Amino acid sequence: MGLRNPMTGSPSTMMTNNTRPTRRSQAAGFSLLEVLIGGSLLAIALLGHTASIFSEHRLSTEERARSTAMLAMEQFMERMRSDDDFPGLFSRLNNLQEISRRSPTAAKAWLDEMVEGYAEADLLYAADGAVNDTVYSSWSFAQSNLLVVEDFEATKSDFVNLRDGRRAFVPTAYYDDFTLPAGVRDFHVAVEVPAAPAGGDVAAGTTLREDLPLPRFGLPADLNGDGKIDDLSHAEDYSTVPVIVTFHWTSSLGAEEEMRLSTWIWGYR
Repeated sequence: MGLRNPMTGSPSTMMTNNTRPTRRSQAAGFSLLEVLIGGSLLAIALLGHTASIFSEHRLSTEERARSTAMLAMEQFMERMRSDDDFPGLFSRLNNLQEISRRSPTAAKAWLDEMVEGYAEADLLYAADGAVNDTVYSSWSFAQSNLLVVEDFEATKSDFVNLRDGRRAFVPTAYYDDFTLPAGVRDFHVAVEVPAAPAGGDVAAGTTLREDLPLPRFGLPADLNGDGKIDDLSHAEDYSTVPVIVTFHWTSSLGAEEEMRLSTWIWGYR
């Protein structure tokens, strides 16, 4: 039997506190949790997407800078292949090679000695009084590079140090008509040739020999096209010159970059 009210005798009404949440309040609670989780996931996704866009932009900028540097390298190599003073090419390249191995002060002293040596030995003119084109080219180039070295001592702007300790030059030190593509930063060049010492005679300079054991230049090899390899100097009668060209530039991220290319420069056009 149910309990009755002692005052009235009628069944009493029982009050309890175990009320349950309605279906509507449950749905509202779950919706808020889902919004919080969804918002967090969206924030993470947006941060990842932003980082991805930034990374892609940086890589794209660096790739454009590298492509421009590659274009500058290609243009310099083509300029060297089309050199209109091929008989004097070895001497001019070797002059700059010697400068690149010396400190600015030592390079200036070496060039001074070379200019004076050519003049004192009277090598600028042949026996018939005609100008010796090859010697004159080296003498003139030595004089012009004296200005390069003197300018470097004043401005410190025409050289950079390579990783192997040599110095690289601005391209106009090799070809004053060379123009860099827009967007290349701090572009410098160092050209190596397989020169052998010539007994310390400044006027004689250095020799270009076919029998040198220098595989990185592709030597020994026939350099004057006579079908044989000998131990003579072919600095005057070469038909091809092996070179190694090191390029140095600054990337869009500020890093110093270097690339080295090997090739042979041929005399026929």
